Amino acid sequence: MITEKEAKVDNWFDEYDKPRDTPDYEKLPIFEMKLAPGKLTRTEEVEFVSDGHPATTRFGETIVFTINNAGTKKTWFIKKKQYNLLNPIAKESKKGTLVGRKAVVERIGSGAKETKWAITFS
Repeated sequence: MITEKEAKVDNWFDEYDKPRDTPDYEKLPIFEMKLAPGKLTRTEEVEFVSDGHPATTRFGETIVFTINNAGTKKTWFIKKKQYNLLNPIAKESKKGTLVGRKAVVERIGSGAKETKWAITFS
């Protein structure tokens, strides 16, 4: 005879409202640099909160950083082939941790092919 303790019932509703084990970066807002209507450039100041780590995300293969931007902690996904951002970041990280380092990020152009990115550390 099977007792109630031995019987395991898997119902979808048993766990549906419990928190999932999701990475911290998925809980934060995403750092985006969308252009305002009629504008071709945008500049933002960021402060690194993490040194970054590789991850496969909905954006593909990325390096994921936690940053502060405009007083809010955010997640910044940089695609592994965005060399104009990752090369300067890698150069800075060779000097030591990125945590606490401030930088200015600039976006020029609209559309994936026309957009150019730059990052300058202060």
